[in-house]
Amino acid sequence: MISVVDDLEVLQRMSGFDPEEAQAALQFEAAFRSVVDQMAVLQTNLTYTIEAQIAVVAGKALRAYAIIKGLARDGRNRDLAIRIRRLKTALGRKGPRKKKPRTPA
Repeated sequence: MISVVDDLEVLQRMSGFDPEEAQAALQFEAAFRSVVDQMAVLQTNLTYTIEAQIAVVAGKALRAYAIIKGLARDGRNRDLAIRIRRLKTALGRKGPRKKKPRTPA
């Protein structure tokens, strides 16, 4: 397109297409495309790293929650029993799911 419009000055005037502007846009795209691609890779890697760290912490938190639940069963740990109720509410935990009754086929 650039060469066609460049050869026909009348087409350049009628269409408003500027071959120099088009060439500059293509050069700009060529110069910065690799930067954009590298930034996309960086974003993907950083997102993965963030999610991996959160997953590790979440796993440890669930393990701590399970330990606290076990310790709270002991009657001597009344404070833990109160705390586990608060945690249960905050986490939206309602206890084990009830099995649905099977309907005969």
